[in-house]
Amino acid sequence: MKRILFLFISLITVLACSPEATQPTTDETQDTFFVRYIGKSAPMVTYTNEEGKRISLTNPSTEDGVFERIIGPVYTGFKCSFSMDTGTGTKLPLRIEVKRNDEPFVVKVEGNNSISYTIE
Repeated sequence: MKRILFLFISLITVLACSPEATQPTTDETQDTFFVRYIGKSAPMVTYTNEEGKRISLTNPSTEDGVFERIIGPVYTGFKCSFSMDTGTGTKLPLRIEVKRNDEPFVVKVEGNNSISYTIE
């Protein structure tokens, strides 16, 4: 009887320590995204940062007259928004581009003065 009990405990120990039991299993890895905001420079620029907070900048200066900001990493469900205002009602073309993992940036939305996009 002791021999059977010993074999049973040994078998359970070996099965519990098998490589399949010690390695974590994941069916799916989480994608990482980066967001690029692009538009002509304006006196007031507002965009969503990695933490989901709205950041407002006054007179962001650029040499070429283009505002560009890359944020990340962010994840599925992230809501990005981007707006610019001249104070004169002038239409300002804006663009939000998104990059997933090691892929190149892809244009997700274009518009004037205020745009938003949710990463899916």
